[in-house]
Amino acid sequence: MALPRDENLRKEELNFLKEELKKIEARIKEVQYSGSKEVVEAQIRLLELREKIMKEIDKFVDIYSPKESILDINLR
Repeated sequence: MALPRDENLRKEELNFLKEELKKIEARIKEVQYSGSKEVVEAQIRLLELREKIMKEIDKFVDIYSPKESILDINLR
């Protein structure tokens, strides 16, 4: 059975956010935790971006399925 258009869009958006979060997580793990001020500032921006995406995923999931949260989503 085909999913309704809104459901397909929801899944596509959620998958996009999850993939972006994976990329950020990988980048955070690659960065050394010492170095110049620019490196530290870049690391902070990555962490802030990760937090924003996680909040967006949590809002997105809450809209469509209030019982789920970011912790319930398989990000792997």
